[in-house]
Amino acid sequence: MRFRSPAVLLPSTVLLALAASANTASSQAAGTWVCTALDSTRQMGFVSQVFNVSQADAPKVSPAWIAALRLIGVVPPTPPTCHGYTKFAAADSVRKQFIAFVSNSLEERINQMDWTYAAAPRATADAPVAVASTTAAGGSNAAQAEMSQAKAYCVQNHSGMYDCDGFAKAVAEHRRANPNEYVRDNSGPPRIAPIHDLESGIQHHLDCTSCLNDQMLASWARQNVEHQFSEVVISKLRTQASVDTYADCVAKAFVPKMHARPNVEDYLKNFNDASVGCGSPH
Repeated sequence: MRFRSPAVLLPSTVLLALAASANTASSQAAGTWVCTALDSTRQMGFVSQVFNVSQADAPKVSPAWIAALRLIGVVPPTPPTCHGYTKFAAADSVRKQFIAFVSNSLEERINQMDWTYAAAPRATADAPVAVASTTAAGGSNAAQAEMSQAKAYCVQNHSGMYDCDGFAKAVAEHRRANPNEYVRDNSGPPRIAPIHDLESGIQHHLDCTSCLNDQMLASWARQNVEHQFSEVVISKLRTQASVDTYADCVAKAFVPKMHARPNVEDYLKNFNDASVGCGSPH
């Protein structure tokens, strides 16, 4: 059994210790920033990219980072941290030391997120004396983080069937249309409904019209039919030609059913209905 020192439970203390020799900027000042967090439930560390921030935006960075983590269900044992530095090298060093600390000392996974404040470009040098505000140009950083997570979720769970950029767009549109949609657990504050909940169809529903690509849908349906009957063809209980004909029928029927019922929760029902309507290979 692996025991942890008290410092493991204090990511803010750890980060400050790592940065003790760094040239730290004021929390209200322009500079080069990096944000970190630990998740006690997943045993994982989270770290942002290094990014430059204007003085006007500096007070908004930590709340934005916390909001972005909340969107993906991170449960930190202590508040996540963001720190600004007068030198890019200092911020980059702290980021690398945090990654090493999580990976080597804690022996946990590290998620090097693409996140930067307001989706600003990753920093490669010291912040200019006057960094322009990125809020208006970059839009909502929380929304950007959500779209990135939604696309990754789609790639993992619906690759080949949905246009995953469209899936991310559908999630973003759903959030805008339902700004007060939260889930409440037995303990802890309300949190935004996870993407998985949006497609379960139990309480929430995700209209994925913007995800639909007819060619991808037909190809996905055809491949699933071919896979279902691969053993039957090998055993010579059905011919490949009969399965191909049946797969073409299912693929053709599946596409309009997906347009008629575009909620993500309905895709298996649509596939099954298309299959039933085409009978079976003969």
